Amino acid sequence: MKKFTLTKQFIFIFVLVLFITTSFFSTLLISKLSKVSETVNYDRLELFIDTTSPLWNTDPKLMFEKYQNNFNEQDFGFIVGSNTNDYYVTNNLLSYLRQDEIQEMVDDFHLHHNFSRENVVKQRMPSEKGIIYVVFSISSNGNFIITSSNNTYVRNLKNTTGFDLISIFFVVLIIGTSIIVWWSRDITKRIQAIKKHVDEMNNDSYAVTYKDEGFDEISLLSDSIEEMRKTIHENESTKQDMLQNISHDFKTPIAVIKSYAEAISDGVEDVKSTRIIIEQCDLLRNKVVKLLQYNRLEYLTKDKEFEDVAIKSIINEVVMNYKHRVNINIITKLDDSTFKGYRENYYTVIDNILDNATRFAKTKIVITLKYNILRIYNDGEPIDEQFLNASFKPYEKGSKGQFGLGMSIVKRTLDFFDMKLEVRNEVVGVTFLIKSKDNNLI
Repeated sequence: MKKFTLTKQFIFIFVLVLFITTSFFSTLLISKLSKVSETVNYDRLELFIDTTSPLWNTDPKLMFEKYQNNFNEQDFGFIVGSNTNDYYVTNNLLSYLRQDEIQEMVDDFHLHHNFSRENVVKQRMPSEKGIIYVVFSISSNGNFIITSSNNTYVRNLKNTTGFDLISIFFVVLIIGTSIIVWWSRDITKRIQAIKKHVDEMNNDSYAVTYKDEGFDEISLLSDSIEEMRKTIHENESTKQDMLQNISHDFKTPIAVIKSYAEAISDGVEDVKSTRIIIEQCDLLRNKVVKLLQYNRLEYLTKDKEFEDVAIKSIINEVVMNYKHRVNINIITKLDDSTFKGYRENYYTVIDNILDNATRFAKTKIVITLKYNILRIYNDGEPIDEQFLNASFKPYEKGSKGQFGLGMSIVKRTLDFFDMKLEVRNEVVGVTFLIKSKDNNLI
């Protein structure tokens, strides 16, 4: 099936389902149609009896003489009489019944059927030329009439009805196929339009939008592709910005290192200037670490169950690394709260937030862990309102400089662990707040 176009698949499935359904119902209908055709045949035989009843009730011979010459039915005849030895038979009945068969039929009805007056009997009987259909009626004075037909009428009725059914089937098939072709072409046209859009995404740098005008699953697919396109476009834009900013970010310390190294080599600077080179190397190393941390997030997966991470021990480790590196008072107030996730990543989160805080704090940093909520406060300058609780894109520009990669790493990591990051400007200073998304405590 996958080797055929969608239109051909739709047509094949439609014809197959229609064929199976029609075959099933045709088989069922044919069996029912035989009974219906026989019922209709019996009705016309009985109708003749009812129509001629006033005559054969009173004078069978007169009735026979009146209808014998005007009886044009080839497959339909009658027998009328007053007893088994005194009866009259139409010539057309003799065309499919022998005289001995007729006598046997008359005797059979009189001898083997217990009639009450005005009773009617319907019966199928075998004959030399096939099945015949018989209706027998007797009046109160003993006169009787037998109407009979061969199976020509029943067969013709079945064939005619069967032909009509076949005609209807082909009409339905043609109309249905036309509708399926029209519908499938519309479906495939929409799918091809989406495919063309997807194929051209890379050529137009994911900048061209596309919207399928519909309300079905194809429209949902189109919407999903459009959301994917927007995400890729944003990511591509972010990557371009990152590449430009990283190259610019790395260029400065490299240039400083090169210039001082050349100055020392030329004797312009003394060996004491190597401390500047060391500082720039530390700065460059820190940037490389941040870049590796950010890149590692691309491979972060939930392939193992989240742990209950003891945040207190991580904070103490990170604080010990900073206490002798900065002239800022770091105060901690910690309980034994835990967060769901991986310890290594939470270490990176806290390290990046504290690194950010040490660069902006004036005199102190206060870290509070209570009721599964982590607050990291610094008394530095407030953050622009537009960046409070923002997405913290890599190297996002603010009015006071770039955020770099650190806060991007924090935001993406916490999102992965279904944690919430809030940034608040206090009367003096800034607070970074981390908690689970279902934690309603302030």
